[in-house]
Amino acid sequence: MKLICFFAGVALLGLGSCQNEDLELFVENKNYRNAVDFIRNNFELTLFYAALERADLLEELQGDELITVFAPANQAFRAMGISRPADFDRLDRDSLRFMLRYHLMGEVVFLSDIPEQSVDNRYVNKSGKELYLAGYRDYYYVNGAELIYPDNVLSNGVLHVIDKPLKYQEKTVQQMLADRPDCSLFTAALKQFGYWDRLATEGPWVVFAPRNEAFERHEITLADIEAMNPDDYLPRLFGSYLFNNRLFMSDLHVTFQSPNGYPRYNGNNVMVPITGDEAVSSGFYLASRSRGMLFLQTSFSGSNVPISQVALSAPPLTDHLADNGVLHEVEDLLVLPAAALREPLQD
Repeated sequence: MKLICFFAGVALLGLGSCQNEDLELFVENKNYRNAVDFIRNNFELTLFYAALERADLLEELQGDELITVFAPANQAFRAMGISRPADFDRLDRDSLRFMLRYHLMGEVVFLSDIPEQSVDNRYVNKSGKELYLAGYRDYYYVNGAELIYPDNVLSNGVLHVIDKPLKYQEKTVQQMLADRPDCSLFTAALKQFGYWDRLATEGPWVVFAPRNEAFERHEITLADIEAMNPDDYLPRLFGSYLFNNRLFMSDLHVTFQSPNGYPRYNGNNVMVPITGDEAVSSGFYLASRSRGMLFLQTSFSGSNVPISQVALSAPPLTDHLADNGVLHEVEDLLVLPAAALREPLQD
């Protein structure tokens, strides 16, 4: 695998006289390349360059404005099924342009500008939307994507290579789910049990969505869901998939890291009693740096043993940002209907 070549730069801060009140903290250095030249000459950013070219953004990135670029590496695009520059030709140019400008900011932000051990540091990008930066020790993230090769100094700013494209849709979490036919059974369940309308509210919401195949694995059909009487079931059945918060998977690595370097199992912000069913709590944690687990556990028991848990889907299917929250997909059902009946059926 070809390695990315980076320029090692030293920022020199000149100390002038006390009368100089116009000290610039970032001064253009002609020895560095501009953003376009850096990307064009980097073997691991060829797909990002092709995307910028397709979206007619190259000129914007070599102007005088100081910028921060979050550049997905080639492997990040390949994980989404984009392996050749020609693959961008089938994408709508305006939509591609919007999403690429989503990866750009009209200001310079180095790692040192991000408060350590913090999440939800907000910056406005060139699409006019907020980006959420987080940092802990040597790990830094933007909208859940890791900055794998950060702080590459450009003549017109800085470039951070990230491990996956930033995923954002200009809609609510409710609209995002409605547009996903592979989550139609989960959508039907949320409607049947009275959760659907709240996903159109301001939130923010974290939603863990099982795909249709998870229901089918347990032989649960649309007719079965529509025949369910919500009064017969505890709220844990589908309330365990919703959290009133905005969290990317990387936020757990930043916020809930224990002093010895291993993730904590359950911090208060990721283990919440289920409304109307407070005897149990749902939560999520990191099983590894790239994979998370959604779990159900007895509340206030002092035990770390879950009643049940399911894995989140692979990274391409997590960290989908909407205007009012974040959507993650999970690989199975956390609670089966028989385990959530208020009064178990008698034989």
